[in-house]
Amino acid sequence: MRSIGSDHLLVPLGARTREVRGLVVLNEPARFMWDLLAEECCVEDLAAALTARFNVNADRARADAAAFVEEISQIGLLRP
Repeated sequence: MRSIGSDHLLVPLGARTREVRGLVVLNEPARFMWDLLAEECCVEDLAAALTARFNVNADRARADAAAFVEEISQIGLLRP
């Protein structure tokens, strides 16, 4: 991940550049989850952290965390 000003970008490298066309721009909650994924955690862990950090309800946090994990998994940026 690279930060340029207030923008947070995932920059694919190597073979990933062919799979991911362009950059992935992360908003603040997505960047927060990306940083949390450096450690072993699950969607429920991400949702709890989002709820605490961004003051959102648990259902919304769970849906957002699941969607983020699904999206970055589909483009090959998250390893199982």
